[in-house]
Amino acid sequence: MSFGCSEQIEAPEATGTVDIFFDLKEISSDISYLDIVVTDLNDQTILSSKRKFDDLIKIELSPGKYQIGIKSNIYFDLSASNIPKILSGISEEIKVASNSTTSTIVTLSSSSALDNIIIITNSPYNAVPNNPDSAHHNSEAFADALNYLDNQKGGHIIVPKGEFWIKQSIELQEQVSLIGTGRNSSSKPSDLETGSTITLRGLNKNTYKGAIEIKGSVNPNSQRRYINIENLNIRVDDSAESGIYAQYMTHFNIENVNIYGTAVNGLWLSSSFNGTVRSSRIEGKNSSSFDTGVLIEVNADTGLDVFSGQMLFENVDVWHNETGLLVRNATANILAQLIFQKCHFKKNETGVKIEGAKSKTVTFDACHFEGNNSTDIYVEDDVVSGPSISNSYFNNSFSPVLIKLNGKNASVENCEFERFMDTVVEIKGSQNRIIDNIFKPKSDAFNVTGIILEKQSEVNAVNCEFNFIERNTFIKHNQPSYLFECINLQSSAENTLISLQHYDDAIQFGSRVIDNSNSTQYQG
Repeated sequence: MSFGCSEQIEAPEATGTVDIFFDLKEISSDISYLDIVVTDLNDQTILSSKRKFDDLIKIELSPGKYQIGIKSNIYFDLSASNIPKILSGISEEIKVASNSTTSTIVTLSSSSALDNIIIITNSPYNAVPNNPDSAHHNSEAFADALNYLDNQKGGHIIVPKGEFWIKQSIELQEQVSLIGTGRNSSSKPSDLETGSTITLRGLNKNTYKGAIEIKGSVNPNSQRRYINIENLNIRVDDSAESGIYAQYMTHFNIENVNIYGTAVNGLWLSSSFNGTVRSSRIEGKNSSSFDTGVLIEVNADTGLDVFSGQMLFENVDVWHNETGLLVRNATANILAQLIFQKCHFKKNETGVKIEGAKSKTVTFDACHFEGNNSTDIYVEDDVVSGPSISNSYFNNSFSPVLIKLNGKNASVENCEFERFMDTVVEIKGSQNRIIDNIFKPKSDAFNVTGIILEKQSEVNAVNCEFNFIERNTFIKHNQPSYLFECINLQSSAENTLISLQHYDDAIQFGSRVIDNSNSTQYQG
């Protein structure tokens, strides 16, 4: 029989149940998912499904005779030098009757995981771990392996456990995966022995764009597609400008990766789109080691607009950088969607900075901002849309202002701000929405403000227009403290302040309002 990738076909009524058990004698490491393919006796695919691995898997089938094929996800055989494998097997012929249960046992045997797979420590490449003197040899080993895979139109390089020193960057081509055996819980040198690590130590400053480089071009036929980087630690010094540099990379995946060091950037994505970054950490060696943890920009050389696609960051930690995340370019659109979910920005000088970016949607959802020294989120006045910040938690007693909104059409909704000592949201733009948030100053804070509406300069006096501030709760400890203030405004046309809720009495709109006659105020 053959394994197919057909879509699942719904079984009709009056089905029977098949209980699938497994003989797992050859497994020496965990697997997580199984691909199940059911064929009839003419080798036609009846059902194809991915299931989470369990000792017993049940499927429903129409009456008839079948065989069931099983294939596991990639796993690493820990008893055989981290060799990547899959498990596969085929059941005996089974007969399914209506409203009855049939059992079968599938014996799974191991085999090489993938075609065109290179284990970088095997012959003829023979990379050497845990030896800085092997950096030149290891660089040649990776270059030779990548040249081979380029001729094969793609493939996979497996980096076993250990630290592999290199002296020049690794450049990935299309349809190449660089896969380690796992990253560590942190990027500290003392923790590196437990996973797969690539360490760049070059000779001269800024010789390379990245320790790992992906170099596509604006021509659609020259963009770099289907690149996968997984289960790695990447350490980089200032001989490269970043840990990973990607230009015109699309349909990519970066997962379970640590980037650690003293380069200019941790992860540098230039004109790249339609990709994911998951369960990873970008961390400076110490406070402000990377100028920018994650840099997302349109290539300044072309000014090309990237009108479609998205990028998703999920469960990504960005720590100890001058700027945790910088989204920039003043001349072109970046992406239709740039999404950050469950990300953690901690102990950066500035958590997030967005400048000149014309992205249609920049979203922060369920993110955590903590201990950033200057500002958690800073939006420049040339940003015409966004960001959208929702369901996020801010815990910061260091920054004088947590969020600065100098642009237009941003929203802050259902967020909680705790332990702040000064101002939470400073608005110097228009058409922003601040809704359903909770403000909890630090218990010993004095003269704090939840939201400030303020003009940018004497020249631009009327620019805070049509902001909508509704249903925010302010838990106040000391006098004087305010949920809302207007500062030095000649006019704040048509701003809506409604249902301002609080737990303490005597919440004021602020004592420094020059002219707020055009705004609607309702104090809850």
